[in-house]
Amino acid sequence: MNAKLSHSHFLSRQPILDRAQNLVGFELEARPAQLGALGNETGASSLLRRAFSELGVDSMLGRHKGTLHLTPDLLMGDTIECLPKDRVMLSLSTGGGVSAEVVERCHTLKAQGYVFALEIDATPGSRFDQLLPVAQLLKLHVEGMDSQTLQAAVRRLRPLGCRLLASGVDEPALAHACLDSGFDYLQGHYFSRVRPAHEGKLDHGQMALMRLLELLLSDADLEVIVDALKHYPDLSLNLLRLANAAGVGAQAPSHTITQAVTVMGRNALQRWLLILMFASHGSAGGEYPSPLLIQVATRGKLMELLSRETMHANQMQQDRAFMCGMLSLLGVQFGIAIEALLQLLPPDEELRAALLERAGSLGITLFLVESLEQPNFQDIQMGLGGIEMVRPERLMVLQVAAMHWANSLDTASAREGML
Repeated sequence: MNAKLSHSHFLSRQPILDRAQNLVGFELEARPAQLGALGNETGASSLLRRAFSELGVDSMLGRHKGTLHLTPDLLMGDTIECLPKDRVMLSLSTGGGVSAEVVERCHTLKAQGYVFALEIDATPGSRFDQLLPVAQLLKLHVEGMDSQTLQAAVRRLRPLGCRLLASGVDEPALAHACLDSGFDYLQGHYFSRVRPAHEGKLDHGQMALMRLLELLLSDADLEVIVDALKHYPDLSLNLLRLANAAGVGAQAPSHTITQAVTVMGRNALQRWLLILMFASHGSAGGEYPSPLLIQVATRGKLMELLSRETMHANQMQQDRAFMCGMLSLLGVQFGIAIEALLQLLPPDEELRAALLERAGSLGITLFLVESLEQPNFQDIQMGLGGIEMVRPERLMVLQVAAMHWANSLDTASAREGML
């Protein structure tokens, strides 16, 4: 094992959605890239202090609140008082039972204004009842459970008076089963999976967006791009707003599509067109951002930053890394397989190999970023080993920078929501 790897750390950020499929929060956990590397409270506390004080809670959470997974050792340490109680719910596992000291500590923190989520299993520990008074949320890991088991769990937990969250929800079918059973919140990446039953052809609006992307990728003439945009007034208006908001050093505001395209430039236009493709899944009125938009924007930006950090890529190569990350989930947004999506775009063997086989430098970077999202320790180590090593102190910094950029796409204020 590379010696540097044992000192590399990353952030696990799992999205939390409500019953209406709105993104309402995240679960955060600072983890070592090597499983078991943090065996003591001091090392874990150092990670948490750095994540919240140096890197910033707003960068990680945006306008949302979050839950923070804690070990009993961390809970008993003095790091907790450094955490922003108005932004973070403390999440504690009760599956193996908890000590009387932990119970007392939880009640003390509750009196100070902290709120708790309890991570439970089918048979909570003996002191579970003593922790119930501090809990606002009960979290049940539901991976592998069938509908009958889920319904029985909700019937058992609902009378306890806490809101219910299903974690480990990474498949659409399981998400439906959890909602049918009555869970209040779902945590996982199920929304980023293509649903086979919904795969089909692109609608008229989607085809228009793909046509524009194809023109940009094939380096079509400016007049051809502008002419295509003129057929879609809503999209043209959005691009005018983006061009004027971005500024890009323009001396005067853009009043025509030609001016907007010229001011933004092709690479920026590609980037924002991809973002517009994902932006439609937010809630009506913009109260909530699209969870898929936040995930794919974080993925694309992290790929861009990693390409610059590990491959010293030029701007064009960084833009390609960003696009690769965005394209990797575009099939989910449009409800078609990635193979069908690629048939609509100009031939590009590097992107094709990355997206279909996770091959080449782009593919390896995509594999690493996907592994960080889950997170999967073995895959993370494999991904880190496949590219020039990210400097240990930089991995988490790059993640937070990508999260911050993606969160900035959410311009509407978030409701109090889950927390």
